[in-house]
Amino acid sequence: MTPMACIAVLLTLLSLLLSLLSGWLTITTHDQWWFGFFLIAVALLQLTRCLPTTRLHCMAGTVIVVLILALLATYVVPRSWISLEDWQRIFTDASYTQPFYLLRPPILALMALCMATFSTLLPIHHRHARLILVLMGAVLALLYLSTGSSSANELQPTTPAGFNVALMLLILAQACVLPGELWQLRKLLLAPIVISMVVLSGTLFAWHYQNQQNLHDMDTFTHTLSDNVTERLGQTLHAQQQAMWRFASFWGLFNRAPSHTEWARQAQEIVNDFNYIKRIVYIAPDGRAARTYPSENNTRLIGHNLYDLVDNEPLRQALVYGESSATQTTDLPEGGRGIIYYMPVTGLNSGRIPGAIAYFVEPTALFETQRGYIAKEQIGLTASEHSNTFFRIRPTQHLSQGKYCNLLAVGDDALTVCIRPALSRLYEQRSFLPDVTLVLGLVLTYLFYSMMYFFLRLRHEHVQLQHANRNLSDEINKRIALQREVEWLARHDELTKLPNRRYFMERVQAYHDELPLTVMIIDLDYFKSINDRLGHQEGDRYLKEVASAARVPIEDHPGILARYGGEEFIACLPHCSLTQAKILAEQIRRDIIALDLFQPETGDTVTVSIGIATTHELRHDLATLVLEADQALYSAKRSGRNRVEYSV
Repeated sequence: MTPMACIAVLLTLLSLLLSLLSGWLTITTHDQWWFGFFLIAVALLQLTRCLPTTRLHCMAGTVIVVLILALLATYVVPRSWISLEDWQRIFTDASYTQPFYLLRPPILALMALCMATFSTLLPIHHRHARLILVLMGAVLALLYLSTGSSSANELQPTTPAGFNVALMLLILAQACVLPGELWQLRKLLLAPIVISMVVLSGTLFAWHYQNQQNLHDMDTFTHTLSDNVTERLGQTLHAQQQAMWRFASFWGLFNRAPSHTEWARQAQEIVNDFNYIKRIVYIAPDGRAARTYPSENNTRLIGHNLYDLVDNEPLRQALVYGESSATQTTDLPEGGRGIIYYMPVTGLNSGRIPGAIAYFVEPTALFETQRGYIAKEQIGLTASEHSNTFFRIRPTQHLSQGKYCNLLAVGDDALTVCIRPALSRLYEQRSFLPDVTLVLGLVLTYLFYSMMYFFLRLRHEHVQLQHANRNLSDEINKRIALQREVEWLARHDELTKLPNRRYFMERVQAYHDELPLTVMIIDLDYFKSINDRLGHQEGDRYLKEVASAARVPIEDHPGILARYGGEEFIACLPHCSLTQAKILAEQIRRDIIALDLFQPETGDTVTVSIGIATTHELRHDLATLVLEADQALYSAKRSGRNRVEYSV
């Protein structure tokens, strides 16, 4: 194992041990045990990566991925498809009192763990894919560790610190084995990494913005619930005051105190409509209680002078000045605490005040009227007077830690009404759009990276293929040129560049029917003396110049000239009569003399002897024709050289 691989194993072991320790510390509270389970499973999966049990490794990894994706589905699947109760039954049992969304990992930590799992399952040769997964996991984990404690809400709680450190160690372990493998691919990976990181940054920005907007919307929703509760209570109090004003106005029509029967009949309707009114009292002008309803236990109140109360100014305003008023929360004459409202009874015609109506409002009973609405909206409510809580309604659901309070004017007092929504209510209001944006953005990041990488890799391979094709084409051209050169050398004389005897015999076959046909043999006179006295190099030079001089008139005919032997040349001339051949041979003989090549044997210039043979017969034999030309050449040699002879 390489040093980096050893470091990776060590970090994975530390992550595993830290996960086990943190899981043991939180086992009694079941705090994020899903996250701890996945950390332990992925760490073991990472350690078994090098073992030969590939099939078992893949099966275990598949199970882990399925479980992680199932938890991820709780974030992105609309609640109209799967309700909160359905998720609760899937992920927990009856022994768990906490909602499942308090047990699942936060979305950033879960996605970082998902990246680590996929990186572990990918084959070793998929180095480029493992790189982007490790980078994405590291960015998500760092973002969660840096902002998790400040941006987390009650529906997405933080994970234990031990699990967070274990996650970072696991990602570092995967990153340790990447640099050596990917250094050779750095040119291909730079652009895809930059583009994918830009896409990832945009995704995280959009997720953060939408998540903050989501938190703001839930906060607004909770404030709205608080305002609705306060408004409903205020509407109830307003309706009560309107009813009591009509009640007081009714008694003003009589200009006298009501009888016991009249009072009981009318007051009963008020108490039935507003059951939080504990008692209604008719007060005489001197402040004494003349009539009460209900009449039970009224012995203490009948005849009692309400001016004796500590807070008697509201009564004075009603009886003396004819103004409606109310007390603060005070001790009631018959026991208990409440608020006393006073309304004057004004005579319709006389305008005098024959008495006043007092009704005792019990705040606890007032808030009880909202129990049905509170249960429906799944909220908890507390009411307090000067920081002293006197009423509380708490549903069975887990409540949010956030408290939203309003002031409610009851009589001459201001009660503080606070609500705390149930977590399940907030979960129903929470939008899953930020989490969908995050998941889709991570998928797009990986796709952009893969597309860019494969595009650059294909382009690189295309360039390499073009380079290889050029090299192959150059090699083929070289081989073709070499083959042509070999073929040319096989058919030509390398010294004089003329066709050799074999190629000459192949070419002459094409002239078989082009009569008259002439064969001409040219031989340098005394050539041996040139090699012996002037050297072979000089002899080669003489041969090349003689070949060049003889080649021009023969090919202009046209015909073919070839080297026949050491110092002999042979020519074949189609459609050439004997007369034309003689003229052509004489021209060649003179052109060679004009070369002015020194002949050491004679002390004069180099000369040639030429033998000619011509045929007009269609069925001629080329070998015979060559033999006749050769005999004519020997005749020229015997006759003194430097001449042209022809076969008769």
